Amino acid sequence: MALDDSIARALAETYTGDAVERVEQYAEVQTYAEDHPDEASGAVATALGLSRSRIRPWLSGSKPDAVRGIDAATDYGWLDPSLESLRALTTLVAWVFSAGSIATETYTPVFTVNTDDKHQRLTTALDLLELAYTVTERESRATQATVDEDASLLGRTLVAYGAPIGSKADLDLTVPEYIDDAPSAVQETFVATYVQNRAGRRIEPGLGIAFREDRTDDYLDALAEFIAAVTDAETSRSEKNIWLTAEAVDAVLNVQLTGLAPSADTEPQLTDREAKLVEELRRVAAIVDGTPRHEDLREHAEVPYHHFLNAFGSLTVAQLAAGLPPNQPGNLPDEFLLAELDAVCEAVGRAVTGPEFEDRSQFTARVYIHRWGTWNDAIRETGREPRIERSQE
Repeated sequence: MALDDSIARALAETYTGDAVERVEQYAEVQTYAEDHPDEASGAVATALGLSRSRIRPWLSGSKPDAVRGIDAATDYGWLDPSLESLRALTTLVAWVFSAGSIATETYTPVFTVNTDDKHQRLTTALDLLELAYTVTERESRATQATVDEDASLLGRTLVAYGAPIGSKADLDLTVPEYIDDAPSAVQETFVATYVQNRAGRRIEPGLGIAFREDRTDDYLDALAEFIAAVTDAETSRSEKNIWLTAEAVDAVLNVQLTGLAPSADTEPQLTDREAKLVEELRRVAAIVDGTPRHEDLREHAEVPYHHFLNAFGSLTVAQLAAGLPPNQPGNLPDEFLLAELDAVCEAVGRAVTGPEFEDRSQFTARVYIHRWGTWNDAIRETGREPRIERSQE
């Protein structure tokens, strides 16, 4: 078995010691033995320049661990997968990046499935790969799914495809190389799985969403660029947040995942976790008599502050989901602010002035002037001609 396939070689590399060398030597021994069936192990070893003690078991039916792994992965169809199998594997690879992990010592993968939607998407991929699994609900902790058989082999295979192993916080993550040259359906599967796992539901139809990743700048830049390329829509990054425009979100929701119809979730709908966080945010708002800032949540909230960031991508988005006026609207993406301005103009029936806008919106005109330079320039961004109001310049 010549390791000319990059995934097979990467799978061999997950085994300890000189696994790649042993795989190549084993293949060489088997080929020679087939051509010289009458030669004993000593003669084979001499001819190939190998240790007799190493190859003798191989001539008696034994195999190196890495060869067994490659053979098993081949039998599953993971090393030369069909398009649908590759999409299912890609779903799992993206899951490890976005809502899972692979144990360093055992290579056992664990997948978090804390919503019905995630449960359905993950188990559909596992079913397609013909893998039995167990879903475990844990009190006050995320529900997890694990594979019942060949879990270590699956984990090794996912690592071979580029999934991270161990604590992602300690790794210099990169988008898997095979994704770059994969069919568009595979690329879309990776992006859709990643975004749907990491991002909260959008607050209103037609708006974008954001998710937070505490990763290196290089990884976040590469991820944002990849999402933009796959969705053919604008995606941006600010600090640790990745923002998807409405067009990018629509592209993600319309992806046909393995065995599933496109997501019908184009209307705002909070998950159970998000709904609980929204209620907690409103509770703290009542205590502080206003929109809670991060210091208010650290002092009064019954859940850690980072839960809001993980669920919604930013405190500003969480505040909007709770129906609270954000205290840092400058952190919102352009498309969200313009959607608000466009909605007010539509309600009035024309381009509005700054004071008219402030009478009808939770934002001030100053937010727009700071972002676009003048109020009139902000109006023009909506495709309208402004009413000249020098006082607003």
